[in-house]
Amino acid sequence: MAASSARLDGSSSSPLESSVCVPGKAEVVHTVFTDAAPKPYVTILEEPNDRSLLQCEVHGDPEPEVEWRDSAGNTLPAEKTQDERIGNLFYITLRTTVTQTGLYRCVATQKTISHQVSNEISVYFSEPKVIKVEEGCDVTLPCRLWPVVDLTLKGFTWKKRPEAGGRQKDVFLYDKGVLNNGQSEEVKGQDEQFRGRVEYFPEELKQGNASIIIKNTLKADSGDYFCYHLDPQKPQMFEIHLVVVASLRRHRSAPDECPLMMT
Repeated sequence: MAASSARLDGSSSSPLESSVCVPGKAEVVHTVFTDAAPKPYVTILEEPNDRSLLQCEVHGDPEPEVEWRDSAGNTLPAEKTQDERIGNLFYITLRTTVTQTGLYRCVATQKTISHQVSNEISVYFSEPKVIKVEEGCDVTLPCRLWPVVDLTLKGFTWKKRPEAGGRQKDVFLYDKGVLNNGQSEEVKGQDEQFRGRVEYFPEELKQGNASIIIKNTLKADSGDYFCYHLDPQKPQMFEIHLVVVASLRRHRSAPDECPLMMT
């Protein structure tokens, strides 16, 4: 039985033997080692409002045939940005752009050794929700992952899109239990505008709830917010458009007097 050996890069090396018989001479055996491609590495490189750029990285020997497929098994148009041999392995990088919510799969095939391996990634496009709230009220920006992901030991972040001539603002970051909400001097990054005014739902992290509450809203809080799930294998993004309007009452005696309008 032929033996196989594991490599540090995740691929496995297996010998293929062939023999040649020549009359009157000893049998000649040729051994060729192959490297079965490991599971492809897939990620989202860019995710604007209306499309996502997906990347798949594969290596192995013989050279793998790589393609992107949608959930129906259709092969997608793709661009090969890397195709080179480094040492004993071929390295392939393939990119495709998608515009619809769905499950996408990168498939690597090595026909000569009857080997095929794949990895998938989910892409979600949501219509931006519009939330209106009166200035001075608290507002919840919803973000629930689907399929449900336990966020306790994972990460998510909220950012505010830059306005004309401005810069992107970091609203909130949760990364494996570490926060940047201004409660710890060791954790930096949260924009000064939101310091001490953002809360989350720690008891609901296991249910995939990445929502946040912005306390005592300001007119300057109006704008586009993005919730990102920080998982390169299955990233998700949600968009909220927040509108903070002038308060209709100067004094409020209870939080439930704050009307909330969502469209």
